[in-house]
This record gives sequence, C-alpha cells and structure tokens, in this order.
Amino acid sequence: MRIIRVYSRDGELISCSEPTDRLEENLSWKPQGSLIASTQRRFEPEINEEVLDVIFFEKNGLRHGEFTSRLPPGSKILDLDWSSNSEIIAVQLSHSIQLWTTKNYHWYLKQEISSINNNQIKYLQFHPEKPLKLMIGTHSSIEIVDLSYCISSGPTAAPYDLGMTLVTDGTTCMITPISIANVPPPASLREFDVDEPIYL
Repeated sequence: MRIIRVYSRDGELISCSEPTDRLEENLSWKPQGSLIASTQRRFEPEINEEVLDVIFFEKNGLRHGEFTSRLPPGSKILDLDWSSNSEIIAVQLSHSIQLWTTKNYHWYLKQEISSINNNQIKYLQFHPEKPLKLMIGTHSSIEIVDLSYCISSGPTAAPYDLGMTLVTDGTTCMITPISIANVPPPASLREFDVDEPIYL
C-alpha cells in the first residue's frame, strides 16, 4: 500500500490520498488543473491476468478516473509526462512512447512513437511552451518530434453528405454517420478492430 502526500510550497501537508494497493513509482502533475497521474497494477478476474492502469488523483487526494494501458502482462511504464496544455499524456515504455488524449471522460490512444533503431528510451520531455513538441532521448540520440493534427471532411453534396466521422483509438476505428445516427461520443455506430494501431 502506498499513499501520495501533497505539500504546500512552505512544506505544510495539504492532503493524503487513500492507501492504494500496488501503486507504482510514477508521478506526473498535470500543468493545468490539480490531477496527479500515476500507475497501478491490478488483477483482472474477467481475463485472469494482471493489467496496468494509469490512474489519477485530485489535489485533495481523492481518486479521479483511470484508464487501462492495454499493455501485455509484465510490461512496465517507465515515466509519465503531460504536454504544457494538459491535453496529452505521454506514457514512456522501454522502446516507445504512447500518446493519450481524453474527450468525454474516455481516454484514446492516438499515437505510439518507436525509438530510432529500437534503442532503449532514457527520457521523454514535452516542450514547456509548445504543447505538440516532444523530445525523446536514448543513449545515442535525441529525437525531436513535432506533432500535428488535421480535420478532414468528406463529400458535402447530396446524397453523399452523410456527415461521416471517424475516431481512432489504438487498434479501433469508431465510425458514425451523423446524418443518420446521432450517437454521442465516446460511443459510435460501428467499431472496426484492426491488427495494428491506426495512426492517421
């Protein structure tokens, strides 16, 4: 059992979290807001395996949401880091970085960046002012990654104007034609699973 204690700048104890079983050493404070991210291992009886979760605590010590990392049993998360605008949390693995975002209380795996020549990653760091710029360091190289996103639209002429929306989440593509099915995210009309992560 571990407890997270939050102190003021003057060293006064502000709060303590509830005792959390199998809480790991990773901690990352969200720049905008009062969430602290950490990792926890737990046994999932439905699949009879150990899973690794990214969990969140509020500044007052209360637990506030989580998501399952979807990593194979025995995997280890080495570090967590938030982008400067608090929209992306990077999960550092030994040879790759996963980038997660959230909308409507659902966490989406949006990108996984492998290290150059499959070298072990020693550290990761978001730029302090540019939220879509990330630095990844190995024992022999430093890689600077500039992320970007775009919004694409389909045909707008009848009868092809279905308002088709696609949302990617790791290996799942969630599809909703808004003109015929008003399904609120993170739900979708159809989901398609593929063998490899979808990165548009």
